[in-house]
Order: sequence, then structure tokens, then C-alpha cells
Amino acid sequence: MNRFPMTQNRLSTRKATTAGWLLLLIPAAVYLAHAWVFRGWLVDDAAITFAYARNLAHGYGLVAQPGAAPVEAYSNFLWLLLYVPFFWLRGFDPVVAPKIISAAIVLATYALVYQTFAPFTPQGRLVIPVALTLTSLSTPFVVWTTSGLENPLYALLVCLLVYGAVRSLAAGRVTGRWALALGVLAACAGMTRPDGVLYVIAFPALLIAKQLDRRTRALRAAPSTGSELALNAVKGQALHGLVLYGLGFLVLYGGFYLFRWVYFGDLLPNTYYAKGGPSLYDLVSLITLQPPIVARILDLVAAVTGRGLAGPVLLAALVATVYLASTRGLGRQHLILGVFLLAAAAVYLLLPNDGMAEYRFATAFVILFYLFVAMLTDRVLGRLFASNAERDASALPPFGTADEKQPTGLEAIAGLSVGDRNRLKPLIQNRGDIFRTAVTALLIVVVLAGAAFHFARRSAKFAEYLPVPFAIVRDNNAYRYDDYAAELGISQSSVLLPDLGATLYYSQVKVYDLGALADKTIARTLWRDRPALRDYIFETARPTFIHIHDVWTYLARLDEDPRFQRDYAPIYEYPDAWVMQRHGLTLSSGDYVRRDALNAGNQAAFKRIAGAWRTHIALNQALFTLASGDAAGARRQYDGILAAGATAADVRDALNDVHFFLSSFPTHAEALATQARLREMESLMQ
Repeated sequence: MNRFPMTQNRLSTRKATTAGWLLLLIPAAVYLAHAWVFRGWLVDDAAITFAYARNLAHGYGLVAQPGAAPVEAYSNFLWLLLYVPFFWLRGFDPVVAPKIISAAIVLATYALVYQTFAPFTPQGRLVIPVALTLTSLSTPFVVWTTSGLENPLYALLVCLLVYGAVRSLAAGRVTGRWALALGVLAACAGMTRPDGVLYVIAFPALLIAKQLDRRTRALRAAPSTGSELALNAVKGQALHGLVLYGLGFLVLYGGFYLFRWVYFGDLLPNTYYAKGGPSLYDLVSLITLQPPIVARILDLVAAVTGRGLAGPVLLAALVATVYLASTRGLGRQHLILGVFLLAAAAVYLLLPNDGMAEYRFATAFVILFYLFVAMLTDRVLGRLFASNAERDASALPPFGTADEKQPTGLEAIAGLSVGDRNRLKPLIQNRGDIFRTAVTALLIVVVLAGAAFHFARRSAKFAEYLPVPFAIVRDNNAYRYDDYAAELGISQSSVLLPDLGATLYYSQVKVYDLGALADKTIARTLWRDRPALRDYIFETARPTFIHIHDVWTYLARLDEDPRFQRDYAPIYEYPDAWVMQRHGLTLSSGDYVRRDALNAGNQAAFKRIAGAWRTHIALNQALFTLASGDAAGARRQYDGILAAGATAADVRDALNDVHFFLSSFPTHAEALATQARLREMESLMQ
């Protein structure tokens, strides 16, 4: 006879809990290994935040450059504030610091997710690590949480909202403390990304659903004389929670909006005017599930499943949800995750299409999707394999707090994973448990192995071309125009260009942002009023240098204005083949300098600078000849480059100037196609 049953139970529980936390080392290790693939890359947009954080820390305010007018070129206020202390302490490295901060936040998010959902089922200590391992394998999640952007903090805040919803809705009533805290968290999500404000609707929707469920049960259970009192109590609790939630949100987010209006003179960030945002038409299309929205939904699911599985997985998830709902098998964890997953999907679908690859705006959706599907699968397997008595015993009321323990193969594997023989033995002695354990184990192995294979290929493909790298923009933009100014002897200079981040962070010249993020006038004219844009550039800004390429050449069309040729001399210039292929227009791209900045004293330097670009320009023409399928013509052009005095080493240096050919291509596919042409050119050089 066991003399100390309570002690043994506590030891067993402690052992299981410890083992569950140890299992989190698997997704953590997978994430860190996957992130190592992109260890040297940050997307250039991240450096916009670096520059603003540094200027704020050094007392210049929220400006792109010291002395510039305040313009909200960033869209991640809390992420920006997170960097400020590192500049105060002089401990910010623009590559190392963002990587370490991001990894720490992701691992903290994993711990939070485990703490949120593992207690729901004894096998949760295996279910959640499996879902998080899938997240760590996911190319979209790892790419954009290592990019230097705000994605890790954004995902953490969304998971905090989920955690708060689970904790608060588990209680008999929503406490004022939780309602207020969740309102603050919703505001923080909106202050980390503008689209994050849409998550504000998730908790009220859940709270209203819970109160409607309680109202229904109160009407059924309460005597007729007491039903009105019961309903009033339920209604009062809901209103109290909603009021405090709204108060927490409005005080913080309203204050943030007031600050924006006073400091920047705008109610919306400048990024909204530069990139646009959701319209009423987009909202109606989403609500009515128009064909383009359905196509984007399938594309979004493909982000986490792969193209071939998007439709079947989505259909299976819908069928499983309906099955569990009809058999009272949905727990509050499924309902809460489902609501937040729908919110994450809506956020992505309402945003404009992103030119960068791998679903930059879907980070929160990825982790919520894997959690929802894993916990849904866990529940379905348990109910399919359970006896009728077990299935009835595990039936749950909506938002119920009943023990959701159920015998599944996952529970047996969890017992095996910690060596808990006492717990494992009864399970495998029951009829059918060996089969269900084998099925579950096989399912986990197949899913993880398939995901590893699929995402390994996607990550390798993405790594072939890393979009707009911070380091390359630094070397080819920030330093280039400083060098131009030094060689030409121009003491106070400025530049108009579209690649902003590293240029702001490193360059000493004044920057005008053709990408429109850091310039109010360009943001309001680039897409809407080209004549006004040109007037601003040629009459007001009058930048010393101008750099344009592909999509920016097309949008600005500066050489259609006679003032461009009148006022600017080309340092290098070439007919832009991308514009010709895409739009059928003959427009020129390149680097330009104001003619009034040139004089007798710097003419020799100007000719030397321009001459250094001849090999690049000639090679650019050869590459597009190669792209048209004329390999022989490309070879002749290459021979002509050598005949003009360039060496093979000069050509290889030009080929290595990846930014010149690749970093600003509008789509990942076009960049990869050009990467292939570079390899063909290298083979021609042999």
C-alpha cells in the first residue's frame, strides 16, 4: 500500500511539467538553427527604425536625420522604442543586436504559448512543442522574425492577447484587471504595427459570445421568477468587462494618436500615404468572400502548408471544426485560437500585396495556424479513438472549464517521453491504445519530416536572393554618395533615392526619399500627381544627386521632364530594360549629379567617376541580351567589354555588385531569374 500518494502525485506532476518545458528545447533549437541560415541578412527597411531610434536617443527627436522635419517614416513605434536604450548604452550593433533581440523575443513567445495551452490537456506538453517545431521550420516565420523588422514583437503581443483571453475567459467572470490589461495589449499591438489595431475586436467578440452562452444557460436553468435577475447579472458582467477593456485601449491608443497629430501633424503615419491601406471596398470584399479574397486565402494557407496542400488542409480543418462543434468537442482553447486566427487572416487579407517574398505580414497567422490545427487534430484523434462513454465524458460546454482530459495516442507518447511507466502502462493495456499511439506517432513523424523537407527547399531558394539587404544598400548607397561628394569636393550635398534604411543610418548627405516613406510631399504625389512630384524635385528639393532604377524610374518618369536633362548630368545612365519589358516605355535609369555642382575644378574627378561605371553599364546590356535568349549576342557584347580595355577581373567585380542587378527588383521571381542570368554570364566568361 502506498503510504504517500499525494507526494508521489506531486512528484509525477512536477516531473511531467519539467519534461514538457524540456521538450520546448526542440522547437527552440530548430528555430535557432533555421535562423542561422539568414544570420548575415537584415532587410534594409529595418534600418529606418535604427536611424530613428538613434536620433531619438541622441536628443534629435523622432526624425529621419538630425535637423530634418518630423515625418513618421516608420510604422513600428514600440519596436523603435525597444532599440533606444541600446543606443543610450552605446551597445547597438546594426546586425548583431536586432538578431539577438529578435531571437530572445521568439523564444519568450514559445514559452508563453506553452504556458497558455499545455495545461488544457495532459498531452499538451507534446502537442504544443510539435506545433512550435512546425513554426520553427516555417520559412515565412523564420525569415521575417530574423529580418530586423518588428515581426517578433508583433507575434509576442498577439500571443499575449491570446494568453489574456484564455486566462480571463477561464474564470467565472472577467475581472476588471484582465479587461483593462487586454485593452492595453490591444493598443500595444496597434502601436507596433498599424494593422495590429484590428485585433482590438477579438476579445470583445469572445466576451460577447461567452455572455450569450451564459445567458442561454441561465434561461434554461434559472426559475422563471429569477431568470431576469440572472440575465441582468450576466449582462452587467459583460458591460463591465467591455467598458474597462475599451478604457484600457482608448487611453493608450488615443494618447498615441494625439501625440502623432501634435508631433507629426498627421492622424495617420506617413507610410499610409506612401503605401496605402485597406479601403471600404477591401472590407466588403473580405466580408462577402469575393473570388480574389478566396484566392488570397488559399495563398495564405499555402504559406504554412505548401501549394499542393492548402485546399485539402483548409477543408480538413473546417470539417474537423464542424465535427467537434456538433459533438460538443470544442473547448475554449479552440474557440479563442479560432477567433484570433480569423483576426490574423483578416489583417493579412486587408493589407496591400507585398512585393517581398515569403508573406511578410503573416507572422502572427503562422504561429496561430499551427497551434490551432495541432490542438484541433489532438482533439479529433481523441474523440475518434475514444469509446462512447469516454466521448460523452469529455463533451464540453462552450467556454466550459471542465477537465478536458481524454485518452489519445499523444498522451501515451507523452508518458513515454518522460519515462512515466505508471501512466503509460494503463494506456497501452486498454483496447486499441497501441494502435492509436502508433497512428499518432506516425502522423507526427510524417508531418514534421514533410515540413522539414518542404521548408528547407523554400529557405534555400529564399537565401539565393535576400531582398534589399541592409549591407548592400549600405555599401552601394550610403557610402557611394558620400564618396561622390568627397571626390567632387561638394561640401553640402543631398541625394534623392528609393533605398532609404542604410542610407539614413550611415550617409552624411541629406536624403530625400523617393520611396516616399520619409517625405510627406513625395508620399502624396508619387502615385497621384506626377507633375507636382517633379515640381517638388526640380524646384524645391533640388537634390545634388539622383538615383533611380526600374519601378522608381517608371513611377517618377523624370526624363519625360525637360528640367531633368537641363539640370542633371549622368554619372552613369542606361535604358531600363525592366521598364521596357514591363511597361513598353523607353526610360533611363542611373546616377545623376546637378550640373551646377560641376565646375572646372572637379571635371576630371567627374570623368573618372563616370568612367568607372562603363563596365557595369555594358555588362547590364549583355545580361538583358542574354535574357532575350541571344547567348551569342551576349558573348559578343562581353568580348566588346574586354576589347574596350576592361579586364576579366573588372567584369567579375561588376558581377559581384549584386545590388546593381538584384537588390531592388520588384519581385523575388524576377530577382531569381536575373541571378540565373548572372550564372549564365559567368559560364560564358570561361
